[in-house]
Amino acid sequence: MVATMSSVGFGLSPATGHAIRDLIDDGACSFADTSSFALSRFGRLEPDWVMRQGWHGVDSAA
Repeated sequence: MVATMSSVGFGLSPATGHAIRDLIDDGACSFADTSSFALSRFGRLEPDWVMRQGWHGVDSAA
């Protein structure tokens, strides 16, 4: 598994590694609430979310 965080360099890399280890070994992060990152958050999106975000020119049917 590879995790990367652009532009934060050495500052958050140890914390990211620790969080990933917690998630893999224990199924939950021991020091932060990661529940807001659940895939279920995408279930509430409206069908036209692409246009609502102003992503004009993106062909969502492709």
